[in-house]
Amino acid sequence: MPGNAFIKFAEIPDGESTHETHNGSKGWMEISDWSWDIEADTSFLKGAGASVGKPQPGSLSFSHYCLIHLTNWLFNGLPDRFPKLKLMWVEGGLAWIPYLMQRLDHEVLMRPSEAPGLKRKPSEYIREMYFTSQPLERSNMQILQATMETINADTQLLFASDWPHWDFDLPASITNLAFLSEQAKRNILGLNAARLFGLEVPGHKLVTLPAPEPARAG
Repeated sequence: MPGNAFIKFAEIPDGESTHETHNGSKGWMEISDWSWDIEADTSFLKGAGASVGKPQPGSLSFSHYCLIHLTNWLFNGLPDRFPKLKLMWVEGGLAWIPYLMQRLDHEVLMRPSEAPGLKRKPSEYIREMYFTSQPLERSNMQILQATMETINADTQLLFASDWPHWDFDLPASITNLAFLSEQAKRNILGLNAARLFGLEVPGHKLVTLPAPEPARAG
């Protein structure tokens, strides 16, 4: 990809990750520089719409760049370089993730020399990452259910609305999913975010809901 790419690290102590050539902005690291010793709680990565070669239509661009950046992140061995860093991928939807997990697992198993910095399969690292729900692809509920199971949505998915854009998602996009448990819905709609960002949650909202009883044969 042409041009320089930078990553913004949140909540990093002053001076720990200042990239001197990037206008003195604290918290930025050029991804071509692997010498940084970074430990942080949360980071956000997203494709830059101004990059050369942006795919059309625009509905593909965010997922396209998430796919590229996540692959680069893995194949450069960064998950094990920064094991305490939690990544969240935003506004790319979910449909691309199972494809990438299976594709990268296949490639690494066939050619492990291309990713010498990885100690586990790519899909294992990806399952530990966080994703936001919007835009939630709902044209095929069977595929959506399989996708959410694949990415451990119960603990790794955060609801996002993208309001006030025309294609925003209501909370009902999660609450209306019959295959999710009530606890999973609560996690996705707020509790996962609270855990990721270290937000305090009132005790009465932390009550674990009982799992539904299995259906009995008549």
